[in-house]
Amino acid sequence: MGLNLIKKPTIIGEIQRNHHGLKQFLKVNPNPFNAETTIEYGLVEDAHVEISVYNSLGQCVTTLYRGWNSPGTHKISWKRSSTGGKSLATGIYWIRMISDRDTIPYVRKVLVLN
Repeated sequence: MGLNLIKKPTIIGEIQRNHHGLKQFLKVNPNPFNAETTIEYGLVEDAHVEISVYNSLGQCVTTLYRGWNSPGTHKISWKRSSTGGKSLATGIYWIRMISDRDTIPYVRKVLVLN
């Protein structure tokens, strides 16, 4: 009788590791925030990445980054503004990272305060 191992399914935003020890993740800090927050994300391999912000109605209010990234950790900042530069109202927003290497997006809830 042998061991019957079951692989745990990946949860949205769960840290994944490759054989080089790199992690795939999405973090937002500080959260909640007033004027500006930093989005930190990690990739395990070269990937085309898009990081966008959505309001509570599911509408994309801005795309913070779209392009190729190498493996490793990357950071971008967001000053709570929409695509047109308008300051967004207090409320809950969702930051979503998708890549051409993943079938499930990474999503983080953020709270914008006045």
